[in-house]
Amino acid sequence: MFSRFAVALTTLAAAAVCFMNGAEARGSSPIGISVNSSSHKKTFNKLNRRGRDDDEDIFEGKATWFIPHKHDGEIGACGEYEADDDWIVAMNADQYGDMDEVSDEVCFRKVRIYHEDKSVDALVTDACPSCDYGSLDLTQVVFQELGKLKTGVLDITWEFLN
Repeated sequence: MFSRFAVALTTLAAAAVCFMNGAEARGSSPIGISVNSSSHKKTFNKLNRRGRDDDEDIFEGKATWFIPHKHDGEIGACGEYEADDDWIVAMNADQYGDMDEVSDEVCFRKVRIYHEDKSVDALVTDACPSCDYGSLDLTQVVFQELGKLKTGVLDITWEFLN
């Protein structure tokens, strides 16, 4: 009973914030609210993440892009075939772990990547030995959801979804 009340209260609060800021309800988030602008998104994310230790869950870094068949082959560090148009990322070496083994910590985990007012979900299937801690190497299709390929590098934040 209490958890239903908490969900209803959170939904109502998020809807009120969105309404006051001119956003519209769309039903794409876990509680039914989608916010388009970055300032609205930050407010919504604070409401949506209530009860989580955000400092440990959100990572900051750079996003670069790669083409699997041209950069280090079509078999990723996690041992699976990677097509050039797959929605996948390569994890930085520090967070991946031992580069000579399949990482039980990160392989096949879903991540949500944020850049400005955009976000995209992808699956970790590879490792990026040259990426700094917090950084990810994205396939072109994933990178293009956040920015233009010619940009080359984007400032990102990201989190594991599972």
